[in-house]
Amino acid sequence: MKDNYKEVTLNSSEELWQYLAPTQALFPKPHQVIFRGQADANWGLRPSVLRTWPRSDGTLGELAETTNPREQIFLEMRLLEVFADHCDRIGLRMPGDSVDFRKGVLNSQNIDRYLKRPELWPNPALFEVMAFAQHHGVPTRLLDWCRTPYVAIYFAAAGAVRRYRTWNIDDRLAIWAFNVESSGLYVGKMEIVRVPGSVSEHLAAQAGLFTVQKGKPDQDWLLDPPGLEKEITCAGRQDLQKITVPVQESGRLLELCEKVGISGASLKPSPDGAALAVEDQMYQWAAEVFARNQS
Repeated sequence: MKDNYKEVTLNSSEELWQYLAPTQALFPKPHQVIFRGQADANWGLRPSVLRTWPRSDGTLGELAETTNPREQIFLEMRLLEVFADHCDRIGLRMPGDSVDFRKGVLNSQNIDRYLKRPELWPNPALFEVMAFAQHHGVPTRLLDWCRTPYVAIYFAAAGAVRRYRTWNIDDRLAIWAFNVESSGLYVGKMEIVRVPGSVSEHLAAQAGLFTVQKGKPDQDWLLDPPGLEKEITCAGRQDLQKITVPVQESGRLLELCEKVGISGASLKPSPDGAALAVEDQMYQWAAEVFARNQS
């Protein structure tokens, strides 16, 4: 039991499936629960653009390890600008886009306002574009959640099987559950971001939404804000749960997800999603063989 959240340790995929069943009440009423799946239970609730990116990955280059607030904001804005440039090249319209939007909001030359007042970053006017970009693989300060627990299980399990060669006996995956009915208690620390499902077919299929941590009037906060799990704190309450199972259960969890119609294909309804479902199956088989050989 953590001071600010409840940690639940389970041993099997079936236990996790039952624990997160819609018939179960994870929090006292009133409650409205959202979920997030993570392949590694040791990870905190940090948005993708603030995680450690290995240089060998080649995606973010030298700016990936910046210690300069200006460079961090520039990086985040440039990623969105580059995404917009590529959308332009293929004739794909981004939500809320316009000439004025590109000039006044989505413009890396206009970041001084955020350095003077860090609490204004990220700009809410960027949320729809950030959501659109993130659901197609671009890292941002938004943290993905979903309204359906089994979707969160899928993402945790699919991520875990891809790491099977590095599994240790004690490794666990995690599902986070957050009672957003209480989000009003954390105003000034975090915000629930709900964007229209029409922003992305992926967002709609995943019943997705986001959290974003609110900035502090301190430039250092731009570089290293605390994980969201450290912000959701209120005396006498626990509005957050972390439920874990061994990573070796990830293959079985993918099987259970498939049985209820949740797969890479259903959550990313496109030919790429269908290919992702095939990839999941390949990793699942490989992980099963690996686990047998290790036992």
